[in-house]
Amino acid sequence: MKILVSGGGTGGHIYPAISIIESFNENDEILYVGKKNSMESRLILDLGIPFKSITIEGFNRKNKIKNIVVILKLIIGIIQSLFIVLKFKPDVVIGTGGYVSGPVVFVGAMLNKKTFIHEQNAFPGVTNRILSKFVDKVFVSYTGIENKFKNDNVIFTGNPVRKKFKEIVETLEITKNDYITVLSFGGSGGAKFLNDLMFEVIKKLHYNKEIRIIHVTGKKYYEEFLINIEKSEIKVGDNIQIFDYLYEMPKYMMEADLVISRAGAISISELKYTKTPSILIPSPNVTDNHQEFNAKMMEKDGLAKMILEKNINSDKVVKLIESAEFINDIKLKFNNYDNENVSKIIYKEIMKEVKKWKKLF
Repeated sequence: MKILVSGGGTGGHIYPAISIIESFNENDEILYVGKKNSMESRLILDLGIPFKSITIEGFNRKNKIKNIVVILKLIIGIIQSLFIVLKFKPDVVIGTGGYVSGPVVFVGAMLNKKTFIHEQNAFPGVTNRILSKFVDKVFVSYTGIENKFKNDNVIFTGNPVRKKFKEIVETLEITKNDYITVLSFGGSGGAKFLNDLMFEVIKKLHYNKEIRIIHVTGKKYYEEFLINIEKSEIKVGDNIQIFDYLYEMPKYMMEADLVISRAGAISISELKYTKTPSILIPSPNVTDNHQEFNAKMMEKDGLAKMILEKNINSDKVVKLIESAEFINDIKLKFNNYDNENVSKIIYKEIMKEVKKWKKLF
């Protein structure tokens, strides 16, 4: 079987695409379509997956005049997608969001290919909302958002977790210590707001040896954060650890009693998989404010505490860290949460549609 996959711009679109690809058989032929010199091109080529690029750019919300060029690039992208689909002749076309997936999935649908999209966030992105009108099935990570799509075939699957992440978690043997371990991070690039907040939290808790704080600053902010720590005469060591980046995130998530982070779709799906309680601070600087919707859904299920930037301060965070009742309540909620293999669910739903299509011919 031939599978054409597209999704890009951020890890939130790319990693679910990789997870879905991993669910297919080894003898299936995969082709990934993305933007040239992009995050998806680097990640996909590193995995040894064939990659084709199209010319595409997202709409400029601030300078509408620039959108003339964007529209021209969109037309070029649609034409390029047409040639790719005609040459590759896929049985299935899958989009995981981001503007790059728009022309690819649209062309696939127009050429009567079996087309599918996966939405990672609690508030769907513009591309997926538009594409939903044309595809065979829409896979979603949250229930209750079916009315956001122009499609009657919306299926709740959850958000797939990368095979590598799952393999690491499943092989880990974690011994919980008597002290509370707090892990905080603001995404791969870091977040200044979260760094400033955690600096104040560390100032208030560094003396308490019963609390271990592991904070990830992001490479951009690392040196400045360490300078501020030194100026405050805070000793970095056993119970205070500062990193610019963590390559062993699954291990640290498993060790943590509490995570403090943004509310990106990937982080949330990994927190669900490791069943780690969290304080989620949605970024207000993302499209359609989707992180707040993600965090609200987690809080609604009792799996996290959401606090908006405008409402949070270090005193609130310290109080929650020191509250065994708060952490234990979320851990109990996770006891009733089942980690289903989302990639396999998506694969089965795709194959159902493919088999129905094959019976017609």
